[in-house]
Amino acid sequence: MITVFKIMTERSTGKHFFDVFHQGGRTRGHNYKIKKLLAKKDVRRHRFAQRVVNHWNSLASSVVGAESVATFKKRLDEHWSSIKYSLV
Repeated sequence: MITVFKIMTERSTGKHFFDVFHQGGRTRGHNYKIKKLLAKKDVRRHRFAQRVVNHWNSLASSVVGAESVATFKKRLDEHWSSIKYSLV
């Protein structure tokens, strides 16, 4: 998630790594929703850019709207602990 945050806020290379929804603020949640592209083959389905989309899009806007990486990490930990996030 930290890598996705860096890419989305242009703190890292990979400017065109994800396609972002541009719906004029009419999305639920935050304004940095990522489009999940169709993956017909397992090779593409298991790539980083496909695996993180659902997790990123489910984050709260307060987490995604962090001003720095350190703030993002803190808010992400708080968010996941509040929903009892598990990596099952």
